[in-house]
Order: sequence, then C-alpha cells, then structure tokens
Amino acid sequence: MAAATATVEPWVESSATAGAASDLNAPPPGATAANWDVAESIRQKLTDDPTLAPLGSQLKAEVGNNGVVTLKGVVKTPDEQQRVHDTIASVPGVSSVNDELKVGTYRGGGKLDTNE
Repeated sequence: MAAATATVEPWVESSATAGAASDLNAPPPGATAANWDVAESIRQKLTDDPTLAPLGSQLKAEVGNNGVVTLKGVVKTPDEQQRVHDTIASVPGVSSVNDELKVGTYRGGGKLDTNE
C-alpha cells in the first residue's frame, strides 16, 4: 500500500481553494494529522527564510509515513540544494529527507539545463 502524503507547495495557491469555505488547516484527504503538521511546519520554515522563499514554486516536499520527506523540484545551485535539505531536515517531526531535487535552470521548450 502506498503511503499517504501531505504535499508542501508553499507559494502556490489553487484558485479552486481560494476563498473556499472548507477548513484550510485540515489535512487533505489521505494525509494524517501528524504528516500535515510536519508539512505545515516545512511550509512555514521555507517561507520565513528570505534566502529560500524566492525558490518558491520550484520546490515540492512530500511528507510520508514516519516523517520521511521527499524533496522534488529544481534549484539553481548545489548550495541551494544543500540549504533546502538542511532546512527541512531541521524541522521537528522530520526523520529523514530523500533529496530528489535537480540542480539547473529551465530553458525554452521545458528542457532542464543542468549547467554541467
């Protein structure tokens, strides 16, 4: 059985949920309250850090069972990748971080330039 996840995309607000009457603090379907608390702590930590906040919609953190966080998205440098990893690893409730971040920038046609 696949683990339920709570996904953090801190700088993207869905127009479908904007102004909705539902409880925005409630865990989404399939996510446990504990996972959602960790996801919200990650979102807060990333948005509070002015050096990481500009990375915005390029990052996604999925909180799975037992506090395992999987990072996805794109950062510009290996230094940014390490800062994101370290920041998320420091959040209470995070037991480990699976780093699937890619380093580079997107160019025309949706191709990733990995600067290699």
